[in-house]
Amino acid sequence: MGPPPPPGGGFAFPAVPAGPPAKPTNMASKPLKSFNWTKIPNVKVKDTVWGKLDDNEIHAMLKDDEYKEFEDLFAARDAKPSKTDSNGGLAGSHESIAVKEIAFLDPKRSQGCNIVLKAIKLDAQTIKRAINKVDTQVLNRDALTELLKFIPQEEELRMLQEHAGQVDQLASAERFLYEVSEISLYEPKLRAMFFKTSFPEMQDDVEALITWLSAASEEVVQSDKFKQVLKIILALGNYMNTGQRAGAYGFKLNSILKMGDTKSLVQGRKHTLLHYLTELLEKKFPEVLNFQEELAHVELGAKVTIPQIRSTLMTLRQNLTQLKSLLDTMDKQEAKKPGEEATKRLSSASELSTSTDPFRESMGQFYELADKVYKSASERFQITEKSYEAAVVLYGEDPKITTPEEFFGVFWQFVQGFALAKLDNERAIQKVIEAEKKEKEKQDREDRRRKKRETIKEPSKSSGGGGNAAGGEHHDQGGLDDLISAIRTGKAFGSNDAAPGGRQRRGREASPMPAGDKDSSLVWSSEDRDKLKRPESGTRRRENLSGTLRSKG
Repeated sequence: MGPPPPPGGGFAFPAVPAGPPAKPTNMASKPLKSFNWTKIPNVKVKDTVWGKLDDNEIHAMLKDDEYKEFEDLFAARDAKPSKTDSNGGLAGSHESIAVKEIAFLDPKRSQGCNIVLKAIKLDAQTIKRAINKVDTQVLNRDALTELLKFIPQEEELRMLQEHAGQVDQLASAERFLYEVSEISLYEPKLRAMFFKTSFPEMQDDVEALITWLSAASEEVVQSDKFKQVLKIILALGNYMNTGQRAGAYGFKLNSILKMGDTKSLVQGRKHTLLHYLTELLEKKFPEVLNFQEELAHVELGAKVTIPQIRSTLMTLRQNLTQLKSLLDTMDKQEAKKPGEEATKRLSSASELSTSTDPFRESMGQFYELADKVYKSASERFQITEKSYEAAVVLYGEDPKITTPEEFFGVFWQFVQGFALAKLDNERAIQKVIEAEKKEKEKQDREDRRRKKRETIKEPSKSSGGGGNAAGGEHHDQGGLDDLISAIRTGKAFGSNDAAPGGRQRRGREASPMPAGDKDSSLVWSSEDRDKLKRPESGTRRRENLSGTLRSKG
């Protein structure tokens, strides 16, 4: 059994093996720039090349002029001129020498530590108070994550021990590590607080995964509608296939995803065996058309990985074990305090929170809660895993090699493919309806145009007979118009009539009127011709080719 921790709490520094005698420090007469090396602990140089090297010889050779020049070349800063009295003498008898910081950490680690300290803006005393009170507002998850990166290591603790009497001269990173090393059980307490801040997320994750796996397994086992769909697919496959593929009593579950590869002879659009299945269910088996409603959790089930559940449960168990060990250690330390009655603490959960230490009390209560959650989740997972394996076996698959992602993924992909095929059919039907509607509208427009043309072309029918005065008047007017037209064109004159200018013009007979207007045709008699040729008022008149009348003396 090792020695008790030093008074005031802190890490118990291990015994340092004997090493070479300490060398003098601050050998220069004034502050110099630093040489950024990584110092090997004195106790580790014995069996190395450094154990045979003695730099005292070099110091003896350079101690006069060379070191003086060396100091001038590598001075940390220009020496400020000292104040002088009225006689030009020095006002002070001694020159002020700046204190040199002690830095022994690796430069990258030192830089990282300083960056973290600036980011979290917490000093060692604030961290100590937050740990004792389990204040996760001050030490939130992000701050704890960063602090856990800078836990003092064994070698660093030994170096800190070597400079225990020079704490004020330690650089900022080294001083921070020294101060936190004095906090009792610093690292295990930080890890315990980090576990507490991470626990709600781990609890939600593991419970959600178990719930999804359980619900999906139960659905695929109890879904009668989906089993009916599989029976229909089995019948279609046996009907289509011949030879060795025919006569099947069952098929591998992922075969249903290949239905979209079997194309039908339907032209003009995509139509496969899966499209036909949606049509068949709608026509002959409408009661199973909504089978996907019984598989509501297969999508979530496909996101579950059993190794992830096991890993989360293992992490919970490991953290609980570490927390229990910390609480037991604190109980032992409290029992050994001088001047207090030693109280033997039991390890049962009912007595974990009986300490007066705020950290011990708070983390004891948390342990009770977390332990119950872990045990409950572990029991649920064992039951759910058996349910999943039974579901896989039910569908003819091997649970040892079939993952939830693969198994439930087949169900989810089929549900999606079925919905898309059904949507394709609905769009195709809608497209046909729209095409028929456009064709009907086009036909209606053509019918309206045809009727309009027929209405315009239909001839007006006239009423005949002497009993209708209006009809007789229209007949007379039509005959007069025809007579005037005949006169203008010369058809009313004989063939021997002389044309203007003394030329003969071949006579033309009047063209008969259309058959439909038989009453309006002209019948020319010799008497009519004489009347037309007879000049009015004793004057002879003739019509020229243009139809203009002229007088002749």
